[in-house]
Amino acid sequence: MAELRSRYVFRTESDYEEARDHLYREMYSDYSNSNCLYFYGYWGSCSQFNWEQCWRIDIYSDCSDAPHAADIMKEHGGKYYKEDCVCFITTAVCGTFGKPDNCDELTAFRKFRDTFMSKDDEMMKEVSRYYDVAPKICDAIEKRGKEYSQNTYTWIWNTFLSEAYDALNKKEFEKAHEIYKEMVLKLEKTYL
Repeated sequence: MAELRSRYVFRTESDYEEARDHLYREMYSDYSNSNCLYFYGYWGSCSQFNWEQCWRIDIYSDCSDAPHAADIMKEHGGKYYKEDCVCFITTAVCGTFGKPDNCDELTAFRKFRDTFMSKDDEMMKEVSRYYDVAPKICDAIEKRGKEYSQNTYTWIWNTFLSEAYDALNKKEFEKAHEIYKEMVLKLEKTYL
């Protein structure tokens, strides 16, 4: 089952429609599959951006090129909507360092997931399992307080993610996979 990867909101209906039409032109095969892209349309108010009204498009894990879909949405005024209840490890770590959602590190890890990890059924099962455990791990870390979570996320970067990111930049995808897998298993054992 596809999982929600990201949600984009639009301040005007015309921006929403332009993004929707652009996605249709460039990502036709994903357009009609709700496991890839979901067009919610009018969504009501958006407190995150203090908008009285907004329109919404969701990107799911089965999207063939999620970074490209996100770029299309941003091109048409779409804003990334962060749900408080959803938090993934790399995003949380990068957030600790004040990095935006489209930083080089997150973009590299997402591309890795959407290309290398999607080639193999077993690795896709790992991704699916990650979607289940990662938010719980982050929740357990953050329940211990801001200072604890900042120290922990910094440790995660220094111990695992910096090395995995370096491996990705060197196109050592197997090595990056092993490091990331080791990190998730260790964090799961510690926090769940």
